[in-house]
Amino acid sequence: QVDAAPEGSELTLVPGDYSGQGMKITKSLSVNMVGVQNMNAMQNDKGIINFECDGCTLVVNDWKTDAKCRFKGNAVIKMTGNSPNLVVNNANFNDCSVGILTDNRGGTVEINDSSFTEMGKTVGWGVQHVIYAGTIDRLDFVRSYIGSPYGRGHLLKSRAAITNIIDSTLDGRRSDTSPGLHARAIDYSCGGDLTMTGTFIGYSDYTDNADMVSVGTETVGCPGDTARASSVKLEDNLWIVDRDRSDDEP
Repeated sequence: QVDAAPEGSELTLVPGDYSGQGMKITKSLSVNMVGVQNMNAMQNDKGIINFECDGCTLVVNDWKTDAKCRFKGNAVIKMTGNSPNLVVNNANFNDCSVGILTDNRGGTVEINDSSFTEMGKTVGWGVQHVIYAGTIDRLDFVRSYIGSPYGRGHLLKSRAAITNIIDSTLDGRRSDTSPGLHARAIDYSCGGDLTMTGTFIGYSDYTDNADMVSVGTETVGCPGDTARASSVKLEDNLWIVDRDRSDDEP
């Protein structure tokens, strides 16, 4: 279905069981995925959907998946290429190492009205982040939810020049389905312009990090191997911290 769809068209996948299948998308496309079940095959051990394109736009609508992609580096959607653009609307991704993963060649990721739960169930060693945006131009996380994490990674890690988290939930605390394992709520590694408004942040007693948000704390892998000058706006957010101070912290 994907290969036959014209460049820039809208494709509605036939509802049904897609066990053992995945998708490689190399053109601009809008894909409607209501009723697509059990799509779980890794394309080259990267993502269930591999979006590989220069300057293209992929829109993924209404995909609800219990992915069970648990090897290190596996993602539900992986975006690679020079300045591609990914939009995810009304998705529900459950049980994978990573939800969305990008490379480091520009582009944008926009996530709207979506949820990411029970991420980080990685087979063997590996720190996996729920959302991991590389050095792209912009990441928007809007009216969306992260919860019930399993891994030792960050809930949201971004190296994007601009990151906006709006009216969302980043909840790393324990739940009926998760022990609440995670690192920081937000790791804005290279710095830049970070805005978070109207968002709930829950910090687990099992987290490895005393700091909930970090900005510009890395240089390796950042543009020019240096952290950017940063602007941070945190407004109208609610923070709940279950973590106690450990003995080795000041």
